[in-house]
Amino acid sequence: MERFFNFLASYRGSIILMLIYAVGLASATFVESKIGTEAAKMLIYYSPIFIFLQLLLVVNFILILFNSRYIAKRKWALIVIHISLIVILGGALTTFLFGKEGQVHIR
Repeated sequence: MERFFNFLASYRGSIILMLIYAVGLASATFVESKIGTEAAKMLIYYSPIFIFLQLLLVVNFILILFNSRYIAKRKWALIVIHISLIVILGGALTTFLFGKEGQVHIR
């Protein structure tokens, strides 16, 4: 368990998780272009594995933020980057939980 925690709190873990996330997003794009948007949502975007990957990324960003002591060192650029990534993934979770789809007709 400690080994997993160390992996999750490291930059190496962050890079590996982001590469897996990028591959997932790229595959969702290909699925969407070939099969359709609904298929991409069902197979990739709303799959439990993809949501768990996003959770791991958020935990990773929080652990790196506190373990690297960016707040104590006052490295504002790195703090803002980590918090912005957390907010972006929080927005993805909010959309997943509460989002509604619709169409707007504009004349």
